[in-house]
Amino acid sequence: MLAYPFGSYAESENKLFYDAVRAEAEEDFDSAIRFYEESAKISHSANLYGNLAKLYFKKETYGRSILNYRKALLLDPKNRELKANLSFVQEIARIESSAMDKQNSYLSSSSMDAWTIFTTFVFWIGLGGMALFFFLQVNRIFQVIFFLFWISLNSLGVWAVTQTRYNHDLQNREVIAIAPTTGEDSNASKAIYLRVSAFEGSISNTSVEPGESLFLEMEKNHSVKKHTNSIGETWYFARSLGGRNRGWVRQDQLSRIVPATER
Repeated sequence: MLAYPFGSYAESENKLFYDAVRAEAEEDFDSAIRFYEESAKISHSANLYGNLAKLYFKKETYGRSILNYRKALLLDPKNRELKANLSFVQEIARIESSAMDKQNSYLSSSSMDAWTIFTTFVFWIGLGGMALFFFLQVNRIFQVIFFLFWISLNSLGVWAVTQTRYNHDLQNREVIAIAPTTGEDSNASKAIYLRVSAFEGSISNTSVEPGESLFLEMEKNHSVKKHTNSIGETWYFARSLGGRNRGWVRQDQLSRIVPATER
């Protein structure tokens, strides 16, 4: 009885995916994009997002192409073809690579658990070793050398955990600027404005191009800084990594790379 819904979801997912592949083969790119987007609501895969990114690139919708390549790389971070394609789209769109694209793989957010385990292991092994050496009255010079080595490894581990947690937080807050509707963020598109206040007629501080990375600002209670105005529009306060560009952006002009539950 319980297997039926899961089978139904799988069949729906497969049908949407193959409908998208067939539409793409027939060069009906709009239908293919629609099918892939519907499929992405059911399941997530690097292949699916990579196909979506290619289609958006063919439509010269570079912001959404970059967004989907970033989503694909989140699921398959070592895929060289995806990395090369992302770099190519960014070059065509004249978008600088995100700081998250450039980060050292050893300090990426996906390495946080590994560094935490490493640091915990080093701490307890070193502590046990020091106790054993003291009990066995091992040579004092050897104890000092071991202690310094242990402290160095612990310091490295703590620093790495701190960096990976920071990168993990950044990744969860990162958004890609996109045009509200498909097809509006090609080369000839207008910029997306970061405004002083959370409504359309407000003065803009600065602007970004579709495909650029921004980071959502957080409140003191660690919730996302957002505002719903009198006409029901939701706006987010976002900034560039260095903070040079900042302001309010309408919800439909941003898209998260990592889905998140907001408090």
